Amino acid sequence: RHNANGSGIFTANCVVCHGANGGGSDVGKSLHAPDLRSHKVQIRSNADLARFISDGSGAMPPFKDSLDRQQILDVVHYVRHLGSHNMPRP
Repeated sequence: RHNANGSGIFTANCVVCHGANGGGSDVGKSLHAPDLRSHKVQIRSNADLARFISDGSGAMPPFKDSLDRQQILDVVHYVRHLGSHNMPRP
């Protein structure tokens, strides 16, 4: 079950590049935005993902001035939800 706050924040801030399902929009793909559902992203720690969101990375802008710490963590949890359908089950 995903966090509704994270979903709304993701829709408002992230969909333009990462797409609604995290796989990347045309704009995001042109900027080499990673597929958030991918193993490469999902193996990162929550702290790493929060830092990418907060500080930005490559073409991705920082969100530390527009999202508070809890909102960033909500987005991290939502990114985990997006990836949960791709990760192998133990």
